Amino acid sequence: MRLALAALVALVFVGGSQAATPLAVLGFQSDYSPARLIDENAKAMTVVGVDGVDLAGAGTVSAPTAADRKQLARAHAHGLPAVLLVANWSDKINDFSEPLAHATLGDTAKTDDAASALASEITNGGWDGVSVDLEALAPRDTAGLTRFVSDLKADLPGVDSLTICLTAATTLSGTPRWATTCPRSPRARVRSCS
Repeated sequence: MRLALAALVALVFVGGSQAATPLAVLGFQSDYSPARLIDENAKAMTVVGVDGVDLAGAGTVSAPTAADRKQLARAHAHGLPAVLLVANWSDKINDFSEPLAHATLGDTAKTDDAASALASEITNGGWDGVSVDLEALAPRDTAGLTRFVSDLKADLPGVDSLTICLTAATTLSGTPRWATTCPRSPRARVRSCS
């Protein structure tokens, strides 16, 4: 009798009435990636992330390229939302640049300017949201990053997506030095982009 009761309880919990929530699957597209990859993988994705713009100096953000807009159009043609990634990539050093990020994040007015310009591009460019992919940051960037994300949330319409990319680490020693600078916001969804 106990075995039958245990089996019944297990069936109730395993086969309960709660439907599984589907996972969001972000397909990451660099602006140089062929747009046809979206066609080939559309059924497996729920959102397309386009790696398109960078902090370009104190308070400025580069503009999306024609290739970025092609990725956006291709995602929308498949009924998929497309989010624009903003990074602190530097072609000069071929890596993420903390000094480049700090030129914006270290100055309140410059942080506000960059967030406003990016929010305007998201809203006017037809994007469905933004993903902040600022990497290799230092503790000195904590307040600026928090302000940048908060400004974006305030400047974007309520239906837009705002995510933050984090580098995943499997060991404590592998934790990036900037991992402690990520702002905690109950309204921002965190997504790993490693």
